[in-house]
Amino acid sequence: MREGSGVAIGIAVGAFVFLALLPFLLVVFLWIFFSISGSTKGTVFSASTINLPALFAGVAVITAALVVALMAVVSLIGRSLNPPRKRDPDQLPDNAPTTSSSR
Repeated sequence: MREGSGVAIGIAVGAFVFLALLPFLLVVFLWIFFSISGSTKGTVFSASTINLPALFAGVAVITAALVVALMAVVSLIGRSLNPPRKRDPDQLPDNAPTTSSSR
């Protein structure tokens, strides 16, 4: 095995697990949101007592939060796979200054 392939496999497994859990997390978060919304309003989910704009806003916020979490995970995975490159002093351009002062 090449060096670092264990880390790559771990990252791939973690990303796969997170992606597989996203639908389950969405259902759980929506269930919690609807339960809290129903218990604080003291209402049953019937057409005459439901506040649709509030429920749609909650669904949108929860979905957007999961998308942001997914983007953060992808960003962290990308940073861990592509470390910053260090500049080699031998590969500087010929016209690059060698001292810190300009004169």
